[in-house]
Amino acid sequence: MEIQKLIEIGGVEWSKNGKHRIYFNNLAELFGLKIERYNTGQICSATLDGDKISNKVAHNYLIELMDVKIWFDVKTQEFCELNGDGYEEDIFPEIKRRYAALPTPTTTQKICDCGHYTDYPMSTANGSSCEDCYDNMENR
Repeated sequence: MEIQKLIEIGGVEWSKNGKHRIYFNNLAELFGLKIERYNTGQICSATLDGDKISNKVAHNYLIELMDVKIWFDVKTQEFCELNGDGYEEDIFPEIKRRYAALPTPTTTQKICDCGHYTDYPMSTANGSSCEDCYDNMENR
């Protein structure tokens, strides 16, 4: 799997002591949990995979997901989990689905410095940039 594509779907790259991983911290979203909050931070309403659930159930999911760690090991090319307690059975497939849904660059496309796929010529004064980034630089 490509690191850049994993980052595009919410992964965060981490590398230390010979380990190279992409961590996923947006587990509630990947699990299918959507929460609306009051300005106080309290849960106003919640759904799981589009079905309404109680605020208490949503809160319990959030508490449980706080201990779960999910990452992609770049060296072994495997998804891993710690304290998954079954959540990985829903989250791993969702990560793979989102990954597969991302566009695959054509042979003429490159990844610019900001991480976008682009056909735009990548020779700007500030390095490689896509058309959007290049336009933003010119408008400054």
